Amino acid sequence: MHAFWYSFLLSTLYEFGAEALFEPVSYQDLVVTPVGGALLGEYVFAPIRERIRAKSGRLDWSDKTVLLLTDPLGVVSEETSRLLGVNTAIGFQPLVMEAMLLSPGVSDTSEIGLPTRVSGSPVWGLHITITW
Repeated sequence: MHAFWYSFLLSTLYEFGAEALFEPVSYQDLVVTPVGGALLGEYVFAPIRERIRAKSGRLDWSDKTVLLLTDPLGVVSEETSRLLGVNTAIGFQPLVMEAMLLSPGVSDTSEIGLPTRVSGSPVWGLHITITW
């Protein structure tokens, strides 16, 4: 799913950004590129990267080139972390929460202890985790 959303985001930004200056937005590209990118990334490039990273010892120039071509942002992130001496992990996760609203008529929650809550409509959000 990460590959799909990454492909979807970049394809959408490109279609409505740089390419929109020269031609109309292609709705086919908005669908085909994310699906094809996710399949290609997940079933072709991910196993190649895992095999390279599983090697013991130092990677040679060809391994580093393949990693850079198949995951340029991952390589930049890893190298930045290595140079700064920080081991970071950043994760993004779609999040659906149920909106919790105070019951009608409750204005001061300190008087009643825990507020009475009623369910509202779902709220979409993004859960961001950064580990140092």
